Amino acid sequence: MSYHILFSMLVIITATASYINHRFLKLPKTIGLTIVTLLISILIMVMLNYSPRFFMPIHTLLSGIDFKDTLLNGMLGYLLFAGALHVNAIDLRRQFLSVAYLASFGVVISTILTACALWAVAQILQFPIPITHCLIFGALISPTDPIAVLAVFKTTKSVPKKIKSRITGEALFNDAAGILLFVFLINIFSFHL
Repeated sequence: MSYHILFSMLVIITATASYINHRFLKLPKTIGLTIVTLLISILIMVMLNYSPRFFMPIHTLLSGIDFKDTLLNGMLGYLLFAGALHVNAIDLRRQFLSVAYLASFGVVISTILTACALWAVAQILQFPIPITHCLIFGALISPTDPIAVLAVFKTTKSVPKKIKSRITGEALFNDAAGILLFVFLINIFSFHL
C-alpha cells in the first residue's frame, strides 16, 4: 500500500473523528479527536481478535510503519510549526529567559521527579522497574502538548499576556528539550534496554 493511500486513510479517519466529536461529544478538538481515535483503535484491536481475516490488512499495514521515524522525523516538525504560527514572536522574545529556563530545566526536573515517583510506586507494588526505564519514561511524558495548550488559550480570554506568552513558549520549546533528553537517555542506557 502506498503512502498516498495511507495518508488518505489518515485524513478520512481524522475527518470522521472530527465529525463524531463535533456532532456528539462536543469536546475541545484535541481532546475529542484523541478520545475518538482511541476508541477506533480499541475497536480495531477487538475486531482483530474476532475477525482477523478481515482486519489483517490493517494490521499488516500498520506493522510496516516505523512510528518512531514517522513521528520524530515527520509529524512532530509539522505539529510544532503549526503551533508556532499562533505565537507572537515579539511577546515570546520578551519572555525568552523564562521560557528557556522552564523548557530546559523544567523538563529535566519533571523527568527526574516522574522517574523517582514511578520507581517508588513500582517498588511498593513489588513490580520492580529499573530506574533507567523510569528515566526514559519520564523524559517521554514530561513535555506538555503545545497544540493542547494553544487550544486552551484560544478559549480563555482572561489570562494576562505575559503569562500566556510564557506558557505557550514553554509548551513549544519543551518538546525539543524533551526529545533531546529522551534521545540522550536512550543512547546512554541502550545497553540496559
